[in-house]
Amino acid sequence: MGYRLVVSRGRLHAVSALASSVQELVNDVERLRVAAAGALDRSLVTSLVNDLARRHGLEPVGDISKRKNFTPPLSGYMTEVQNKTTWASVFELFPRGGGKVTLSLEPDEYGVAAENCPNCGKRVIGQKPAVAHNIIPQQTWKRIVSAAISECLQNIESGNLTKKHVRSFSSLSGHASGVRFSAPDSGEPLGGKFAPEKAENKPIVDKLLAAGLINSAYAAQDNAGKQCLDCERKQSNATLIQRFALIKEKKLQSQIESGAIDPATFVGAQFQGLADRFKAADRKASVTTTGAVEELLGRVTIAQIGRFLLGIEKCIEEEYTRNPNSPLNNLLLDHWEEFVWSFRSVAMTQCNANYSGSLGIKGLVL
Repeated sequence: MGYRLVVSRGRLHAVSALASSVQELVNDVERLRVAAAGALDRSLVTSLVNDLARRHGLEPVGDISKRKNFTPPLSGYMTEVQNKTTWASVFELFPRGGGKVTLSLEPDEYGVAAENCPNCGKRVIGQKPAVAHNIIPQQTWKRIVSAAISECLQNIESGNLTKKHVRSFSSLSGHASGVRFSAPDSGEPLGGKFAPEKAENKPIVDKLLAAGLINSAYAAQDNAGKQCLDCERKQSNATLIQRFALIKEKKLQSQIESGAIDPATFVGAQFQGLADRFKAADRKASVTTTGAVEELLGRVTIAQIGRFLLGIEKCIEEEYTRNPNSPLNNLLLDHWEEFVWSFRSVAMTQCNANYSGSLGIKGLVL
């Protein structure tokens, strides 16, 4: 689910600097929330609030009602009280000079109270909602993962990226797996021992392509509200950027006129007015952008790609504990920066590619 941060200014006669910093943080969190399309993680917002408190010399002390003989630190402190029912938190900041500033961390419109499909507005509570791959669909994620691994191997082997940032296979004097890369003229396939088709590498490749990861909160937008099955079917295997392009280029005009496709729900109702929300959030955070819809949909997409990379990183770390002798898995760990570069490049290329298919609509060929 997504979270928003709300400030409630208490007595500010002695805490104007703190109040100003708090308002800046609220603006920054709102900008991040809009960029994350309603899927801003709770732990991230909490860490930002804790960092702000420490910068002002305030000690985070948690819920003081659960602490015996609590003595307020002379430098000032910050309390946090969590509501397990609503998943909200209230932060109270008490600076040394007196006064108090109160912050509320609460689920946004895609949070626990969301009952309607974020695309069409139909009620989904009590029904079976879809996983909501409404930014990058399942099949596209699978193509991205496979292509990114291959491109990463090519970049490392050939040094396609600048030598400053990419180490070649031959520079690996030894590997965590104890396997050395075969010489380029050895006749080995691309990547040698690191090739995805090798038996010792198959577990990590299977895991990265498994439904468990592809359908997780990292890849699917279920944290931003689960959509209904009808919207999932209509969006089919087209990415958010591709769907917007199809509407803009009038390639679905007959389907729109016949009522088979509603442009608002096809792209996603939660993205309607996206440009205005982005510009408002950017303005509050003193950030200047063009506000073009295409740019903003790209920002939403790259944010989702970044979230999925967190899932991949978690997977390869877990796989190392189970299978420490996978050359490919160890290579991804050792060359994580190179893989991230390849993954983002491949993912954006896939998401922006001209769509071809039927969108699941009988008789439609694009």
